[in-house]
Amino acid sequence: MHRFDVNTNFISISLGNNLFIIEFSPFTIVIFSNDVLQVILDGFNLEDSLDQAFAFAVSFPQALQLYGIHEHADSLALQTTQVGGTDPYRLRNLDVSGYELNSPMALYGAVPVLYGHGPNGTAGIFLHNAAEQWVEITNDENPQAYIMVESGLLDLFILLGPTPTEVVRQYVSLTGTAHLPQLWALGYHQSRWNYDSQDDVKDVVANFTTYNFPLDVIWLDIEYTDGKKYFTWDSNMFSDPVEMQQNISATNKRLVTIIDPHIKVETGYSVYDGALEKDLFVKNADGSNFEGDCWPGLSSYMDFLNPEARDYYSSFYSYDNFPSTTPVLAASKKHFLVMLYIMGEWYIATSITSTAYYT
Repeated sequence: MHRFDVNTNFISISLGNNLFIIEFSPFTIVIFSNDVLQVILDGFNLEDSLDQAFAFAVSFPQALQLYGIHEHADSLALQTTQVGGTDPYRLRNLDVSGYELNSPMALYGAVPVLYGHGPNGTAGIFLHNAAEQWVEITNDENPQAYIMVESGLLDLFILLGPTPTEVVRQYVSLTGTAHLPQLWALGYHQSRWNYDSQDDVKDVVANFTTYNFPLDVIWLDIEYTDGKKYFTWDSNMFSDPVEMQQNISATNKRLVTIIDPHIKVETGYSVYDGALEKDLFVKNADGSNFEGDCWPGLSSYMDFLNPEARDYYSSFYSYDNFPSTTPVLAASKKHFLVMLYIMGEWYIATSITSTAYYT
């Protein structure tokens, strides 16, 4: 049942057991579920513009503690960051090798979903915005967050639970769920940066067997490639990758190779040449291909918002298109970067690490 009540100062919307009261000045949204106040959104600092930063506050009256806004090397329960606490939590995708523990500093991923949990219910919000964000947290009698956003839209989803399980289900109904992994993927994986040669790999596998230590999968970081060109092998240090895979499979183990999203700018490299010909790379504002420095040197990035780019990139996860691979190479750790150009700066909209299985 839906009901709308319009007043000069507010709008009241009833949706089933939920009641939304939207006040115009100052802009506030108050949300009740089963007659219990669950979420208060305070937009007193919002501006009607896409070209500048904005901020808003959200509180969870039924909560005792706030959780979420991953990733940070911190406790599961978010710390208070107001006066007397830590710095605000930062959401910005950064490759930080020497990160600090128990810190709100930004790390590899940024997930702007926030949960408030207490004995009388759990609720949450998901801010669908790719820009950099800073989040002040207050855990007191009325746990709340003050969220500062570099730019873009206030595209906000309210998650009313009322249980932690239901809140997470509501969140993943927006973002999608992970696939159920194969049984071997649940075993012990050995991954280091880096094994420099196939002899190193075989030696590590042999020692696991010698010392009767369970091992299901060994990973290769990007040094196995020919000059950081993915879907290739270093012909000197990995001169016979098929033989190496046979050695791994002799004791019923599997191999995973790491593949990063940057594509080396080099004519003659088939992955780059094909993407260039099909015009599949992320663009600068002037329409030229974006190029930036990464592990291979000068690199371009697939435009994963383009379905043709996704299909092209995925086609290389094949024993036919990745030379000298066998079914022992069961998967690759695959990075997807979706990049957006906002106000003269590039933002990583999503940095997804997933597993691609070979066919």
